[in-house]
Amino acid sequence: MNFPADQAPHQYGDAREKADAPEVEEWLRTGQVAALFRVHPRTVIRWAAAGLLPYVVTLGGQRRFPAAGVQALLARRRQLPEEPGGLLRTGEVARRLRVDPRTVARWNRQGRLASIRTLGGHRRYPQAAVDRLLAQPGDAPPCSQFEMNNNGATVPAAEVAQPPQAGPESART
Repeated sequence: MNFPADQAPHQYGDAREKADAPEVEEWLRTGQVAALFRVHPRTVIRWAAAGLLPYVVTLGGQRRFPAAGVQALLARRRQLPEEPGGLLRTGEVARRLRVDPRTVARWNRQGRLASIRTLGGHRRYPQAAVDRLLAQPGDAPPCSQFEMNNNGATVPAAEVAQPPQAGPESART
């Protein structure tokens, strides 16, 4: 068959067409994103539901994450300022300050103790801020009010088991 030049049959895969075609965006599966962040795949799904990660749902009901959006979140996560003394968990701060962990969270809500939220929603406290709070007189409860039990938890002093005292009845035996 002979076709005039303006009616030539279309050839797929022409190099000129590939150059003009828009770049196809790369999509990642939930497990691939989880491996990049070193978290469980359910955590990635939770982040997506919270709006932290952009995604689309395929016809089969699977989530796909744009590689560019995931890389952007990874870059933001790596840009978190490194604290000079590191970041402490709520329980660690409570043990250092000898208070209940709920008190640490309340101080954070009141603005007395700064914190950083992780992607999972947990609070982390800069060690420098905890040290500043320790240096302030009168903010912590008296040491006799709270003590550490055998498990390392901060509990009211009345709940800590006291060792048996040698008394007159033990001397008779």
